Amino acid sequence: MLHEQELKTFVDGTTHYFEVAVRQPASLGSPYLMSGVPATYDYTGVINISGKRDGVVYFTAPRAMLTVLLMKMQQNDFSHENMLI
Repeated sequence: MLHEQELKTFVDGTTHYFEVAVRQPASLGSPYLMSGVPATYDYTGVINISGKRDGVVYFTAPRAMLTVLLMKMQQNDFSHENMLI
């Protein structure tokens, strides 16, 4: 069973990333464990996790959201290749 503190590590890391990268806090809903086939948008990334717990961290976003993130990061290359990075 996943403990609250273990899940909090991922939530804190994600919110910290957005605060630093785009200088804007992330808006969070309730975190949950996924089962079944996940929804996907234009761009999707999966990070495998292993160790005491095995699983994945999954991120998916529409192109428009990534465009805004790049603008906030003062990037002006909105090409498909740059979205993949």
